[in-house]
Formats: sequence, structure tokens, C-alpha cells
Amino acid sequence: MSDIITLQDPPLAVSGLSEASEQAFRKLLDANPVPASISSFPDGQLLVVNRAFIRTFGFEGDEAIGQTALSLGLYANPQDRSTIVDIVDEKGSVRDYEVMIRSKSGSPVYVMTFAERIELDGRACLLTMSYDISDRKRVEDELRRSEAYLADSQRVSHTGSWAMYPNAGGVFWSREMYRIFGFDSKGGPPPGQTVLDRIHPDERDRVGKTLEDAVDAGIDVEGEYRFFMPDGAMKHLRFLGHPVDRGPGESREYLGTVVDVTSQTVAEAQLNATLNEVRALASSLMQAQDDERRRIARELHETTAQDLAALKMNLAALQRTAADIAEKDRALLAESAQLAERAITQIRTLSYLLHPPFLDEVGLASALRWFVKGFGKRSGVMTRLSLPEDFPRLPQEIEIALFRVIQESLINIHRHAESPEAEIRLWTANGEVTLEVRDAGRGMPHVRDGEPSGSEHMLGLGIGGMRERMEQLGGSLEVDSTPAGTTVRAWLAIAGPSQ
Repeated sequence: MSDIITLQDPPLAVSGLSEASEQAFRKLLDANPVPASISSFPDGQLLVVNRAFIRTFGFEGDEAIGQTALSLGLYANPQDRSTIVDIVDEKGSVRDYEVMIRSKSGSPVYVMTFAERIELDGRACLLTMSYDISDRKRVEDELRRSEAYLADSQRVSHTGSWAMYPNAGGVFWSREMYRIFGFDSKGGPPPGQTVLDRIHPDERDRVGKTLEDAVDAGIDVEGEYRFFMPDGAMKHLRFLGHPVDRGPGESREYLGTVVDVTSQTVAEAQLNATLNEVRALASSLMQAQDDERRRIARELHETTAQDLAALKMNLAALQRTAADIAEKDRALLAESAQLAERAITQIRTLSYLLHPPFLDEVGLASALRWFVKGFGKRSGVMTRLSLPEDFPRLPQEIEIALFRVIQESLINIHRHAESPEAEIRLWTANGEVTLEVRDAGRGMPHVRDGEPSGSEHMLGLGIGGMRERMEQLGGSLEVDSTPAGTTVRAWLAIAGPSQ
């Protein structure tokens, strides 16, 4: 059905106008898709409404004619009507006045009102047209809501967003950018040089060159720098930019973010300082443990073993002069001598395990040959040692660390692996010493490809201690385990043979 209403078409309601005026306005207003009305001025009695008015606000012609906008309840805020009348009374017209209208059903309709004072048949009237801007208002409200959400999320995450138009010289900053950099948003984004001048001097040229090169090449840009606030406080900022080409003939844009990572950086620095303190403490504890082992080994070897040797000699002398001793007592004497001999052997073995004297006297290679030979006899695990004949002396702390790794690894093989054999390989190359200890046991189910599949504590304190020893000396240790066996690998940089 056409929106144009003919002279014979009754829905357009007109009252108080001459026939000629009525016909002219009937054609004009009904051809207009915008809600329009004519009312007496200033009382506001509706004289004419068009089809768009009826369709938009829901009032039929006979309901509207003779009523006022206020009596119909059209204005959600009645003060709007008074404001429009006052403006028209002063200026003769109203332009772009935004009003919320309530339709007959009660639903809101946002309109942009244009009103003009006219005369019809000698009467003062008001011609009003109201453009429906409800869709635009919804979009604007959603945009404002989205902008508010974005601003809140940027504030919470300390992330600002920016846009730069290198060819046009334009810059956009989000609200959070101003807060991060300490500038007043009222003045708009500050000049680029002003921002660069507050970057730490050690990083200023690098950041400026990085941005310049990225813009020239049209590539992504990212980096970090320290930034001084107006009060002298320093922030750590991370930035990221990405070029966007809008289309042929349009200037390239750069869109990006700046993140305030000050808290994270400070926390990381504190954590690293704490870790360094813990490592230093662990190193001191390990050194103290090694020193204590050395002291106990020396005491056992030089004191306890010597006392037992003296006891053995006394028992031997007593045996030689024991002709008058009863046979039973003679047997006890012989058994005591055997126990003394066994104790001497065990004390010496324990002393060597705590700290082999070979380690200090002739080096790691000799200590390993002695230890591996004894381990094979005691455990029943066939153990092979592969190392060059000319294996050099290493700094004492490195030799002790490697010996303890081998010692702990073989103990683990004996206790847990159920392996019939073990192999130790040790070599130096390119300023680095490498150690491998392999077995053919049942493996460690929670370790695959060098990484624990569960918690780190599942590897046990022994492996954790080995790894800590390596890391204290700037090296590393990894454990690779399969159902066919386990391999412990360790690497350490060496400065050369010890003097």
C-alpha cells in the first residue's frame, strides 16, 4: 500500500483549515516518510498528523487530532515540550533537538525533532517533523557500552591501545594510554618526541630507531623500555605495533598496544634475587656437606680405622701368647680378630665412599675406576666405565660434582632400576665435560623424553640434588627414561685443567 494518501483517502485527519490548505498539506505531509504534525501554537493542539506519525507512534488520526502531545503522553520528559516552545518563541524554529517519545504501546522511540513556526489561515501553528533515530541510538549505546567495557578491561590489565597514521601525521590514544604515560587526555596525544624524551637514555635511541625502521618497512614492531613518569618514578613498558593497509590510495595505519609490566618486572627481579639467594645457600650447604664428608672420611680413616688396626694387632699378640687359654676362649679370641678385620674393611670402604682420597690426590678418573670396581662387586650390577686414558684433571668443585652425580645415579640403579648392567661415559670436548650414566632397567614411568610428566618431586630428592649441583656450576642435567632403561646426562663448561 502506498504511503501517499489521496484527497479521498480518509486516514489523514485535518481540522480547522481551508479546503485549499488542507489539500496542499495533505499531499505534502503524506508523501513524507518522516512522522510529521501541525499543531496550534503555543497551546499544542494537534491539527494534522500524517501516516508516518500514525505508524510510528501508534495513535490513530481520530485519537490524535484535538489532543496535545502532553495529553497523549508522547514526551517521556514533559520539560522537552516546554523547551521546544521556548526556543521556537525566541528563534522561530528548532533544529536537531533530540527527544525520547513514548508510543501508544509505551515503547520508547528516540527522535530528532525539527520544528518551524508557520501561519495557516491566519493562525499561528507549529510544523514538527521527527526523524526516528532509535536504531542509531541503540548503536551509540552499544558503542558507549563497548567503549566502557574496553576502558575497564584496559584499566584492569594495564593495557593501552594506540593508532598512528604515519603519512597523515595523526595519532590516537585510548584513555588508558594517558594514565600509563602520565599525560592529561584533555590536550590529546603528546608529540612523539615528548614521549621519546622520557624514555630511559640507555634505550631511547634504540626505541626510536626500531619504530622508524618498522614504519619505513611496513612491518610489525615490538619491544620493551623503561619510562620516567613526571614525578621521577620509572615504569617498565612493553609495546607492540602492527601495520594495517586499508586499501589502494589510503594511508597505512599502525595499530598497537602498550602494556605496563612494571609490577611483573619488579616481581621477576625480586624472584630472581630470591632464587639467587636460595642457590647461593644451596651451594653453601653442598659445600658444607662435602667438607663434612671429607672430615668424617678423614676421621674414620685416620682415627677409627687406626684404632681398629691397633685392636687387631693386640688380639694377634694375645693369640700368640695364649697357650694356657682354654679352647673356648681361644675360639672367641680368633672370632674377635676376624670381627676387627671386617670392621677395618667396612670403615675404610665407608670412608672412601664418603670422600675417596683418590679424588683429592690423583683426580676424578682414578677415583671413578676404584669406585666403579667396588660398586660392581657389592651390587652385582655389571658396570662399565668409558673415559679417555688422558682424561684431564678438572677444578675440584667440578670433579666432586661429577663424582656425586655418578654415585647417586649408580645408587638409584641398584635400588630401583632392576638393571643387570650400567654404563658410565665421560669425556671432554670444546671446553665442555659431558657425562652419561645409562642402565637397562625398567625405567621411570613419570619421565619421558627428558621431561617429567607429573610433579617434579616424583623424580626424587637424589635427582633434584644432582640437578642442583650442575646448575650451581653453570651446567645442566636431564633424565631421559623409557621402558628399556634410563639415561642421566650432565654438561658442564670447564675452564681447563686445574693447577
